[in-house]
Amino acid sequence: MKRNWIVLSVLLVLAAFAFSRLTPDSSATPVLPEEGYLAPEFRLKDLEGEEISLEGLRGKPVFINVWAAWCPPCRAETPDMVNMHKKYGDRITFLGINATHLDDEASARRFVREYQVSYPVLLDKEGTVYRTWKVQALPTSFLIDENGVMAWRKTGAVTPGELERAIRRTLN
Repeated sequence: MKRNWIVLSVLLVLAAFAFSRLTPDSSATPVLPEEGYLAPEFRLKDLEGEEISLEGLRGKPVFINVWAAWCPPCRAETPDMVNMHKKYGDRITFLGINATHLDDEASARRFVREYQVSYPVLLDKEGTVYRTWKVQALPTSFLIDENGVMAWRKTGAVTPGELERAIRRTLN
């Protein structure tokens, strides 16, 4: 009988711990690469060597597209990303993040020239964003609200309609 109480006590302690880890703290938003959570911070250099941090972009929504030059869906969606940047670039910061650890910088530069990418492209040379943000396939896109909270996430190519709806929701 005593053994049953010990087992029950241990199970209750474990359940309480698990529940506390699942319930967000009301005083601070937890950091996770999922909708409704603070987006994980990063610092990466762009193609000109300038360092950009996500935290430094707070105050305005941020659209992030993680891609590689060899990726056919990335190639297919990039013209739409460039057009969306032209349409919403005054209200949303657009960033491309090249998965350079799976690609190479020279290919990324050729891609940017070929597709006339008009927004900053950052180089994820060590795969830090790729791992931290739990990117499972390319392309993967994210929309972060003005407070740094992830508002939307899409694995795979994004259609203009999907992106437009996500942008409008975030701006409203």
